[in-house]
Amino acid sequence: MGHLWYVDPEARSLAVSRLVDGRWLELGVHGPTERVRAEPFEEVEIELSIWWEDLELEGD
Repeated sequence: MGHLWYVDPEARSLAVSRLVDGRWLELGVHGPTERVRAEPFEEVEIELSIWWEDLELEGD
């Protein structure tokens, strides 16, 4: 089974998908301030706001 994480720095979002029967099934799109437990790493909580901190310094 495969997984795809699409990180969009402009939208500050994370889209998570899983490969099912040869097609990508979108499991969720997570916003800039969410805490996420995303496949295949559900045991780890990820605080997405940390991902964008350097972007704020560069782009704002």
